[in-house]
Amino acid sequence: MGALYTHYDDQRLKVPRFLEAVYYLATPSSDTLPLAANKMLMNLKLRTNIADADPYFHPILSAWISENSFNVKKRALTAATYNVIVQIGSLIGSQIYRADDAPYYYRGNKVLISICALSLVVMLGQRWWLMLLNKRKEKVWGRMDEEERLIYQEQIAEREKDGNKRLEFRFRF
Repeated sequence: MGALYTHYDDQRLKVPRFLEAVYYLATPSSDTLPLAANKMLMNLKLRTNIADADPYFHPILSAWISENSFNVKKRALTAATYNVIVQIGSLIGSQIYRADDAPYYYRGNKVLISICALSLVVMLGQRWWLMLLNKRKEKVWGRMDEEERLIYQEQIAEREKDGNKRLEFRFRF
């Protein structure tokens, strides 16, 4: 495994070699810099860009909410509710790491780990619930014959009224 990683013991950084290759290909001036400057530039690049390049989750969640909302009214309400919850979370999140908990932030870390565990439980529960709703709809849909399905799908006024409660609507998870 040592051949896959480069160890920078002075900075306690373990860097995969393929990231070094990406960095050197992306930086044409790396050949002209001395070795010490290359290490410093590599560390800076890894710590600022690659370490912080996690996907931003708001567009993903907004798309998921939009996908599972059948009509425009529900989509607008759920998007507004989601936005309010995000703003409240930002206010609460700024109070997690406090000065009286420094320098190790035991309380702040416990709070964040608890929030992550609760989020995981809620996510798994939501997934289970959506799968259960899809199975119930599929069971009723499967009992209908082809003619009943066509009649059911032609009811445009009922389609707009029922929204995501319709039998042919499937939740994405």
